Parts: sequence; C-alpha cells; structure tokens
Amino acid sequence: MAYKAFREDPQANPLTTPSGKIEIYSQDLAKIAATWELPEGDVIDPLPIYTRVSKTTTIR
Repeated sequence: MAYKAFREDPQANPLTTPSGKIEIYSQDLAKIAATWELPEGDVIDPLPIYTRVSKTTTIR
C-alpha cells in the first residue's frame, strides 16, 4: 500500500512536502510561476492540470 506509514500515522510519518501532508496546491510552484519568465505558451500552475499529448509527441 502506497504511503502506508503516513496513512497510519501522518503526524509521526510526515511526507517530504512543506506541510508534511499530501498537497494539491503547491505554494512553491505558485512562487515560481509569479517570478519566472516563461516562453509564450508555457505555464507553471500551482494546481494539477491536464495537458493533452498528441500521438506524434515524443515523451522524453
């Protein structure tokens, strides 16, 4: 089972995130998104987002 120790006792077995918990919103990514200059069309989102990949795209 994934994260078994955390699930059994989250306070004694925190995750390696800033809060020690499972995080949906990332404060770190929000800070990066606010300060980095990205090429047009590139996005850093502090929330998980779905990005469709075409069949011809090579994933590295």
